[in-house]
Amino acid sequence: MPDANRSEVEKSISQAVIRFEKDFMGRGPLNARTYMIDDLVVVRLKNVLTPAELKLAESEASERGRNLIKTASEKA
Repeated sequence: MPDANRSEVEKSISQAVIRFEKDFMGRGPLNARTYMIDDLVVVRLKNVLTPAELKLAESEASERGRNLIKTASEKA
């Protein structure tokens, strides 16, 4: 795939993921970057957690906090 087409596809994927997050999760990341590597697509999201989720992830019991965030996200 030529680089120009590849970057357009990556941009479209990033925009779709941001739109999905906003529509179904109620908020979206501040930044999303997509990488296409052979048959693998990787989407990196930045600043998608709420301040409360960040506190849970950074707390002393961070493993428990991260598990709570994951569990809540799965049920949303």
